[in-house]
Amino acid sequence: DVDIPSLRRAFQALIDRHPSLRTTFSAHSGKPVQQVHQHLKVHFEETDASACSSDELKTRLVEDTYRPFDLERGPLLRASLFSRSAREHVLLLVVHHIAIDFWSLAVLLTELGVLYPAERAGVRATLPPLDLQYTDYVRWQAEMLASPEGERLWAYWRKQLGGQLPVLDLPTDRPRPAMQTYSGASHDFSLDDELSAQIKALAKAQGATMYMVLLAAFQVMLHYHTDQEDLLVASPMVGRSRAEFEGIVGLFTNPVFLRANLSGNPTFQSHLGQVRQTVLAGL
Repeated sequence: DVDIPSLRRAFQALIDRHPSLRTTFSAHSGKPVQQVHQHLKVHFEETDASACSSDELKTRLVEDTYRPFDLERGPLLRASLFSRSAREHVLLLVVHHIAIDFWSLAVLLTELGVLYPAERAGVRATLPPLDLQYTDYVRWQAEMLASPEGERLWAYWRKQLGGQLPVLDLPTDRPRPAMQTYSGASHDFSLDDELSAQIKALAKAQGATMYMVLLAAFQVMLHYHTDQEDLLVASPMVGRSRAEFEGIVGLFTNPVFLRANLSGNPTFQSHLGQVRQTVLAGL
């Protein structure tokens, strides 16, 4: 039993609360500039999907998901409610990655769970105040990069990514097309309890984390299929290194390059030790 006006007001409250959702991007002198608007009306669409079959609704959801954004005009968040009956609805939330990361999505859904019941009850929602904004994070990053600490970081990455950078050459069963199609598939699988316990035990014995063990295994798999010894894997890192940024919506995630060298046929334990050092240094 969805109260649609209350849901719309709850999304408007999210946009009013988080400047990243009121931001557009334009180019000035060839450089991207973000413009934060004082007010931006929520993009909230209602669709009567009562006559749609499941396949038709799925097609519509996919089409709406991949509808392009206009970064210069906005909005960067679209909420669409598809009503199949009085008590069955599908809410589609599409947000451009330039405005949020996965952590931010969790923040939005948590706050929506507070705002919507409050709007429905006609009471004021109780959310913690935001003392900082995403622009504060951007300013802090810029100042840090311009400082001696920033130069130390630049020096590390120049060394880490110096020389001839390897290009991964995975074998394929047919020639690559001249134009990349991005067509492919996903393969999902689970690790059973026994194997998971063994991975955890290995990580603990080597002073590593599960993440480090799985990354090392992934790199070994790439080496096995390509016979390449110098490998680059980009891994997204959270980037919220200060507690003050935990409740802020924005793109904090950084893809960090982690370079591996498997020359000399190292043991897995030896390679894991190298990976551990590389991850810690990269962080």
